[in-house]
Amino acid sequence: MQNTMEYPSLQEDMVRSAELYYQYLVEHRNDGKGVFSAQVIGIQNTMLDTDIALITDRKIRNADGLTIRIGSTVYENSSEKIHYYIRSIDKRKLVISPMPELEAHISRAADEKEKIYIEVDLTFLVKRVRDWYAAQGDKVGLPSVVPECPYNPENPIVLSGNQLDCVQKALSSPLSYIWGAPGTGKTKHVLAACVYSYLRAGKKVLLLAPTNTALEQSLSGLLKALSKDGTFDPNGKVYRMGVPGESFENSWPNVCGRGAYTYLRAEIMEELSSLQYENRMIEFTLNCRKGKGEEYSNDAFPGKSDRALKKRKRKTRKRSTGS
Repeated sequence: MQNTMEYPSLQEDMVRSAELYYQYLVEHRNDGKGVFSAQVIGIQNTMLDTDIALITDRKIRNADGLTIRIGSTVYENSSEKIHYYIRSIDKRKLVISPMPELEAHISRAADEKEKIYIEVDLTFLVKRVRDWYAAQGDKVGLPSVVPECPYNPENPIVLSGNQLDCVQKALSSPLSYIWGAPGTGKTKHVLAACVYSYLRAGKKVLLLAPTNTALEQSLSGLLKALSKDGTFDPNGKVYRMGVPGESFENSWPNVCGRGAYTYLRAEIMEELSSLQYENRMIEFTLNCRKGKGEEYSNDAFPGKSDRALKKRKRKTRKRSTGS
């Protein structure tokens, strides 16, 4: 007899799974399932006047869907209104940059000994996943294209036979699942060698993990492995999205939030200054050649025709203005 069993699509499977989990969390809400709450037991100033650190009685593991409750007032960020920006989370310390309304309320609460709570409702996140798959899930599928990225043997990571086999299979298969006990080199050897090969091929890599801690452990191990021979500089090339932990941000400041922004801005300003200087030198040289400046012996671009210099000037001006 022919098997006529029909299997659900990935979209149907994900919507159903999210719905079942959502219902479970709702039904067991009174048992503490899906709801996290921590009381603020201390408030500290930070090096930046715009930020404050909230010390809680429990570890905060996730910033998604986080709200701040003072009395009966709940401060929840939405597309309509932002009450605070989360700067970092590290165990029991939450660093935020509050808007004036929330900042004033926190100050009053501290003076009046009013309780402040940090809360995370996972049902909100699960519902978002369910709704997203219901609307967009038909566009999602398992990968079918084989990556065009061969293993680069110049990587600084020494691989065992099994590790090399895993790397070569991962770089030649649409989807790979690599398992190994802790300490077998999944991150610092296999993943690092794969990422190195992609970077050397001029490609981009997206690293995902289910939790902040897992992401930062993987990314930290990866960055240390790639930096072994001193040829890989993560600054300006790696960006840690989301809210970083304090210890990770201290170790890799230029790949997190404001540190990455500051670093990239400095690089852009340096490049802009260089382009503007080159533009001035081209203009100076062209004027000299026309007898409008100093002697022709001061030519900064010997061997370059006026036409070539004018073309180069247009390019540098275009790059410096971003047009």
